[in-house]
Amino acid sequence: MKQNDLLEREQELDTLAERIFAACSGSGGMVLLEASAGIGKSRLLSEAKATAEAAGMKVLFGQGVELEKEFAFGIVRQLFEPALASTRTEPSNLLLGAAAPAAAVFEPVTTAIPSGDFATLHGLYWLTINMAQTAPLVLMIDDVQWSDEASLRFLSYLVPRLDVLPVLLVTATRPRAEEKAAPLLEALATDPSIVELKPGPLSRQASATLVAAALSPDMQAEESFLSACYDATAGNPLLLKQLVQVVVTEKISATGENASRILELGPRAIARYVSVRFNELPPDARKLAQSVAVLGDGAELGLVAAHAQISIKTAAQMVDMLQRVNIFWSRPSPSLLAKKVHFVHGLVRTAVYGELTPDVLMDSHARAAELLTAADADIEHVAAHALNTLPSGNDQTVHILRSAATGALSRGSPESARAYLRRCLEEPPSSKKDRLDVLIEAGTCSQLFDLDGAVAHLKEALTLSVDAAQRAQIRTVLGGALLWLHRTNEAHEMYETGLTDAPDEDARRELLAGLLSLLFIDPNRPELIKSIDEIERMEHRDSLGARELDAMLGYIRAHQGNPVAIDHSRRALSDGRLLQLTGGEIYLPMGGWLPLIAADRTEVLASLNEAVANAHERGVIRAMAPAYDMRGSSWLCQGYLADAQADFTQAMHALNAAGIAIGKPYNGSHRAQAFMSQGRLDEAEKALKWTGVRSADEPGLTYFVTAAKARLLRLRQHYELALSTALQAGRRFEMHGGCNPAIIPWRSEAALCLLALNRIDEARQYAAEEVYLAYEWKAPRAIGRALRVSGLAEGGSAGLELLREAVHTLADSPARLEYAAALVELSSALRRAGQRVPRDKLHRGIELAEICTATPLVQRGLAELKTIGGRLDRVRPTGRQSLTPSELRVAELIASGASNREIAQCLFITVKTVDIHLGDIYRKLNVTCRDEVSTRLLGLDTEPLHLGH
Repeated sequence: MKQNDLLEREQELDTLAERIFAACSGSGGMVLLEASAGIGKSRLLSEAKATAEAAGMKVLFGQGVELEKEFAFGIVRQLFEPALASTRTEPSNLLLGAAAPAAAVFEPVTTAIPSGDFATLHGLYWLTINMAQTAPLVLMIDDVQWSDEASLRFLSYLVPRLDVLPVLLVTATRPRAEEKAAPLLEALATDPSIVELKPGPLSRQASATLVAAALSPDMQAEESFLSACYDATAGNPLLLKQLVQVVVTEKISATGENASRILELGPRAIARYVSVRFNELPPDARKLAQSVAVLGDGAELGLVAAHAQISIKTAAQMVDMLQRVNIFWSRPSPSLLAKKVHFVHGLVRTAVYGELTPDVLMDSHARAAELLTAADADIEHVAAHALNTLPSGNDQTVHILRSAATGALSRGSPESARAYLRRCLEEPPSSKKDRLDVLIEAGTCSQLFDLDGAVAHLKEALTLSVDAAQRAQIRTVLGGALLWLHRTNEAHEMYETGLTDAPDEDARRELLAGLLSLLFIDPNRPELIKSIDEIERMEHRDSLGARELDAMLGYIRAHQGNPVAIDHSRRALSDGRLLQLTGGEIYLPMGGWLPLIAADRTEVLASLNEAVANAHERGVIRAMAPAYDMRGSSWLCQGYLADAQADFTQAMHALNAAGIAIGKPYNGSHRAQAFMSQGRLDEAEKALKWTGVRSADEPGLTYFVTAAKARLLRLRQHYELALSTALQAGRRFEMHGGCNPAIIPWRSEAALCLLALNRIDEARQYAAEEVYLAYEWKAPRAIGRALRVSGLAEGGSAGLELLREAVHTLADSPARLEYAAALVELSSALRRAGQRVPRDKLHRGIELAEICTATPLVQRGLAELKTIGGRLDRVRPTGRQSLTPSELRVAELIASGASNREIAQCLFITVKTVDIHLGDIYRKLNVTCRDEVSTRLLGLDTEPLHLGH
């Protein structure tokens, strides 16, 4: 017979069991239970825990507490600390290797040096993997709506990686609309990969069953009474139980005559039950319950007694009384002082807490802070109560809150740090210097996730600062925050004012770089464009400011198609100092990378690899996105689509985790371009929608998105719309001073659309213009593409010559995919002209397309081969040259003796990804075991590619 507290929960229980058994088999995921308070989420979690443990899984549990929402990684600590504590006295590998950065979350704060947020998240990810080595793992979190932001960020980082882990995440939350869910929780809850369960209220029949079972055996309930119970509670199981408690306590007969009374009691059942019970208990019991409500569920009895100002003996007696009347519950404890006390349900605590007047609440939290300070409690526990006191100019409160902020930063939680610092400003600090320091700290924290808040703090800091160097630094960060908010006029004024107040030449150049970065967002500033020639004539200096300025000049000149951009980029990236930026200016290195990528300079990969490694080492999420995005762009330009896709995905996760909307257009558009080259058009469309860009006229880098949309429309044969979209991209690109086809080849895209519409003359004009501009920029990929499209537009013998020139131009370039496309198009054009098709060139094009994973081009090449009498059904390139850069790196690490786990940690990828690479490496090198990889690598340095059948 179904237990009364699990009535009508068969579907939820079955789904939880399915996901538990799937995780046991290595296919993890997330289940979200969402329902109003009292529906029975916690009971379902309890049942899931029992099922998981019976299946041999290890269950780690955490619970959100409203009072602890600002604890840095509070939920994470609840999950992992008990398991870590059990290994502290014996050798443990749980926090070694890639998991080492997670140690900062669990250790006492010993440094004020901020921990990188990505380093912490990645370390926790590997801690999770390590935990799951001995047994499949369940991470179970109740009341996730009260999770701290840092823990939610970890969950957001973990969820996309669960499908290849024996790890199940099970969370329970109140309806997000009721609780005004945090953005991270909302994003997590709407992830398409999660399984969402929404248990509802009980039916009328199940409600009657529950009520009848809860009444005294000698109390027979009439139908109208049972119906009234259902109507009064809307079938909420907890309210039904509490309503029955009131009925029993007040000796209300379960007859139809009392139905109206039941309807009146229903919505207030819990508050009424608490009130009735309190009236029957001694005053000390009421004081004790109120102290637990203030201190938080699970408070130790010794602390509760001190807070309630009663003896420990009396407190123990009151706990027993409160347990007997179903207000408290507690587990046996060997120490009376350490005995932890809990309310039977969060709604009961809410009812008790709600009885306290605002003045009493403030005093109670202040007393709690004093007691915890005297007990040398964790500073964040003290700060949680300090947050709930009235500002009084207390220097001790300021010290507590600043110390808590330092601890939160050291654990990688800027959100928690900012919450403490904002309350610190309300206290306020007694000295002007302290207030300035707090404002700068709060502004620096806020710019990582709340730009509006950062601007407010930093603007006030600017009014207080009297140090010229400090003011320049504040303006640099503040200008970047305003720029990201698209408040370009304010940013312009900030940089201009800073230039007149700059303490030295290096600060001036930093501010000039910031000023020029306005062109990222707002192209309508001709005065800035005009100033570039004068700025370029400035004497070069060996400083960070000079490198920042070179990066911006390189970015602008590259858009203009001016090859001088290459010199600027090389200087900007010369010693890696630019890669150390972590604030609002972190996108400045893109200005150094983009020109080199657009110019087909593979030397940029050394800087990009360093940037990726550096971002991981320092662990700053905001630095991850540009590094991965630009390396992905380099792979994309070379035609390594799978590697590009992997890097773009990493960047996408970083952008989501850090909430960097400004980076979405670049990432989403280039991810879409990679998808399109692979023939994955639906995924390309999703990537473009993810950018949030609806119009080409929106501020920012929207021309990348518009250009990608034009290509997608053409591939779907919507030629008229594709043409107009390509022209929109071109207009927007030109508004930003852009004409370089190596960055946005909108003219050749328009030409391809015009060819499909049979508007040949117009197609030739656009194609010819792109050829001219590509030769001005002098990069093989851009020239080769422009020549290929121009050859298609010209047709005839002139077209064949252009296609031959494209093949010749690309032959020795790193642009493999573009070279493959030129080879296939030349073969096709020769066939149409009735001329002999060199099969070796067509074979070469198909090989390269296969290595690039460009499925549509492979199919096109195979179709051409079949037309001229070839019999090849499929190509399978082999040999060292067939390995992608990622596969080659994995192969080299295998040859060095590294395990899959070590490779995953070294390359910041999953073990599953290493497994996939390993399978491809074995096939391409024609080996069957790891020991043969080294031999084959050494023997295949010069081996040509081979076609397989």
